[in-house]
Amino acid sequence: MDPYEVLGLNSSASQEDVKKRFYELAKKYHPDTCVSDEERKKAEVHFAEITQAYNAIKNISLTGKKEIKKSDEDFDEKVLQRAKVLISSGDFNSAIKLLSNLNDALKREAEFLLGEAYMKKERYHDALKHFKAAYDLNQWDVVVRLKIAYVFEKIGLKNSARKEYEEILSIDPSNVKAYERLSALDKKGFSLKDLFKKD
Repeated sequence: MDPYEVLGLNSSASQEDVKKRFYELAKKYHPDTCVSDEERKKAEVHFAEITQAYNAIKNISLTGKKEIKKSDEDFDEKVLQRAKVLISSGDFNSAIKLLSNLNDALKREAEFLLGEAYMKKERYHDALKHFKAAYDLNQWDVVVRLKIAYVFEKIGLKNSARKEYEEILSIDPSNVKAYERLSALDKKGFSLKDLFKKD
C-alpha cells in the first residue's frame, strides 16, 4: 500500500507535513494509551503500519528524491536503486514514471522492474508487456520467464503458463518453483518424465 495513503496524505506532502501527521497518528494509536488488551492489539497493528509508512517515506526522501543528474557517472545505477526503493515502499506510480525514462544501458533490468511495479498494481497486461520486453533482451533469464508464466496464470491463460513452465524446466530441470506451479496447474499431476518423453 502507498505509504502516503496510510498516513492520509497525498504524495506531494512536504517532509514537515509527513512528520507532523506521523506524530499525530503515533500519539493517537500508541499501544501504551490503550486500556484493554483488545484495544492494545488493534493499536499495535495500526501503530506498526503508520511507523512502516513513515519510515518508507523517510527512505524515499533520503535515497529517492535527491536530484539525479544525467551527467552523474553512475546515473543508471542511481535510477535503478531509486526505483527499487519506490517499489518496496509502495510508490509504484513514481517507480513507473522514473523507469520509463531510463536509457538503454540497463534497459533489461528497467523493463523487469517496470513489470514488477505493474504486477504489484495488479495491472497484469502492462506487467506482461514489460516482462516480455525484458525477456527479449535475455531469453535465458529464468526469473523473467517465471514472472511471465505467473502473469499468464493471473490473467487466466493457464495453457500459456503451463507451456512457459515446461520451457523453464527444459532449460533448468531443477527449478523447483516452475515444477511446483506446473504441478498446481495440472490437476492430473505432472511428472518431469513428461518433458523428456519421445513422441
